[in-house]
Formats: sequence, structure tokens, C-alpha cells
Amino acid sequence: MGAADEIGAVIDGFYAAAVSETTWETALERLLEAMRFDGVALYLYDRSVAVFDESSRQLVRGLWHRLSIDSQVDYEQHYFKIDPRIQHIARNPGTRILYDYLHTPEEEMDRNEYYHWYQSTQATRYYIGGQTASDLPYWGGITLHRRRQFGAAQQDEIERFGFLFNHLERALAVDYRLNLKGGDARALEGLIEANPTGIVFLNDGGDVVMSNEAARAMAARRDAFAIESNAIRMLRNGNGQSLERLIADAASLRPSHDCRGVLRLPRRSGKRDYLVIVTRLPRRQGIFAPWGAAICLIIFDPDERPEPAHDLLQRMYGLTVAEARLATQLLASGKLEIAASELGIAMTTARFHLASIFRKTGTERQTDLVRLLVSIPWPALRFGSTASDMSPFK
Repeated sequence: MGAADEIGAVIDGFYAAAVSETTWETALERLLEAMRFDGVALYLYDRSVAVFDESSRQLVRGLWHRLSIDSQVDYEQHYFKIDPRIQHIARNPGTRILYDYLHTPEEEMDRNEYYHWYQSTQATRYYIGGQTASDLPYWGGITLHRRRQFGAAQQDEIERFGFLFNHLERALAVDYRLNLKGGDARALEGLIEANPTGIVFLNDGGDVVMSNEAARAMAARRDAFAIESNAIRMLRNGNGQSLERLIADAASLRPSHDCRGVLRLPRRSGKRDYLVIVTRLPRRQGIFAPWGAAICLIIFDPDERPEPAHDLLQRMYGLTVAEARLATQLLASGKLEIAASELGIAMTTARFHLASIFRKTGTERQTDLVRLLVSIPWPALRFGSTASDMSPFK
């Protein structure tokens, strides 16, 4: 394979991984072969939860290929802080392409704690790497590592890597949008937001990715649970561990299995318990997938019943204003006498309206009418006009 073909294969591999046609490991293998390096580390930080400064560096997503992962914990907990590359980036945030001699002369490498540790654990000495643009919602970087006997990156290799890195950055952006900003999720978010049932999406780590208005309102009451710092927290002893077990079961679920764990959440107010269903969402394959929604919590409040909308009842069944009001009041009170009293109308008028409602709705008895009204998804019918203003995805 010629040099141009190798470069083309690397670029194809990046975009194939971005759309899950192949794995990122396969794409990185092609990159190593084309660049003649021995190992590669691809790392990503979510800017919403990790501050890139001296005091806070939380590695959110890392992929090491052809490198020993045994030392990855040591790197994240200690050596990350003294990594000359990271220090150089902190001093020069606009730097795109990095390599050893930008920050550490050859004669200092043997005396440097980080270089000594890296060579002893990974058997590599030199690197070349790059970091993504600062206006992205994540900070990403990649480093290619090479053994000492093959020497540091030369100018032509640096230029070749810079060309390939531009495509890698674009491919990562595609992966990010497919996994966290997917069109299917954006199309459904308005309907989810309008649902009277509480809905909370978590990632595989248990962090809250999205919660709808109903869930946020439940959490604000602090009656059974709260949503704080991208996490859902139970407010009564014992409930937290039970919910954590259901979430952990869903997170570890194999794709072919089904998970619909259920849980009752007692409330401080003494109202009827919330009912919670925990279920696993279909798995995605991209490198950003662990940040996206993986687990869904559906929270029911037995004391909450959506009220029928008068205008929609009129439009759906051709009811008059008076008939729509009676139907709504009948659903709330359960008895025609109480509904008539609440509306301030005579029983003869109420019975006249009820007969008309039966005829227009195709029902014959009061229980049939109530069953029909309860079964109608009122929030879904109201979906549309304000959907563009809703933005629960962060």
C-alpha cells in the first residue's frame, strides 16, 4: 500500500468509527501503521463536568490502544498532573499539535519524573499529539507514542500527523453529535418534556443526562428524591441503595436482555408512593456513547391525573362548551350530582348534556365515558407550539 493509500485508509477509518461502522480501536490501529508509532492514547474531557486547570482534572473518557492500561489509574491520579504535555497546554492553550521538543529538551528527558515513569511502564520514549479546538463542548486530545530506538517525530511526520488530526477532530464531532445530539432525541425531546410522568435519563455512570419538567418538579418538592449536580439522590434511607441496584443492573445488562426493574419511593409528605420503572435503552457504539443516555427512569405519581382540555374535547368529539365542562368535571368528581353542583347547573340540564356526550363520544354509560377520558394522552395532544423553546439536553 502506498503512502497516499495509507493516509486515505486512516481517514476512512476515522469516519467509519464515528458512525459505528467500525471500532475506534480499528481506526487507531490504522493510524499507528501509517505513522509508524507503537501505541496511542485518545482522551476526552466533558467540559460540563471537568475544569481544565491546575486544581481539577477529571478524566472522563480514555481509550489506550497498544499501550498497557495497568498504569492508567496512576496516570489519572498522579502523573497527569506532572505531564509536560498538559503543562505546556495550560501555558499555551491555543496549541494544536504537540511533540516532545516543544517543552522538554532531550537532555532533560532522562531526569524528568514523568518521562522516566512512562518509559518504565510503556517502554516508549517519544510522542506526537494534538488537542481539539477550544469552542467544542468537550476537550479531546490524542498522543502517539514511539520507542526510543526509533527516534523523535521528524518534521515530515509532524506535518502528516497535523493533516490527519484535522480529520480526526471532525470525526469526533460526528461521533459526538450522533451520540449526544442525535436527531431522534431532538425530535422527541418536546414530547418527553410535555409528558406528565417524570422521565430521567442517565448515562452508564449514573449521571443525569436529561430530566423532563415533571421530574424536575417532583425533585423540587424534595418529597422523595432530588436532582443535584447531575445526580439523582434519594431523600429517605434505604431507597437510595435499592435504586442504585436497579440502575447498576440496567447498566450491566447485556443487549439481548430486558430490564424493567420497579421500585416504590415513599414520600415525606405521606402522599401515595411514587412508582419508578428503571429500564435499559438501546446501546450505542461511539466513543462518546458513555456520556449519552443509557438508562431511563420513569416516575409515576399516583395522585397526579392530567385534566382533559376543554378545547380539545370540543374539537375531537364536537362537544359544546357546556358539554366539555361537564365531561371534565365528571372525570374529577366521579358523580353526576357532584359535577352538576360544582358547575351550578340543574340535574335536568346535566342529564341532557350527558346524553349528548354519550352520543357524540360513542359511549353508553358513565363508566365508559370516564374510561375513555382517562385513556386519552392529553399532554401529547398539546405537544407542538412550545417545543422549540424546550432545551433539556445540556
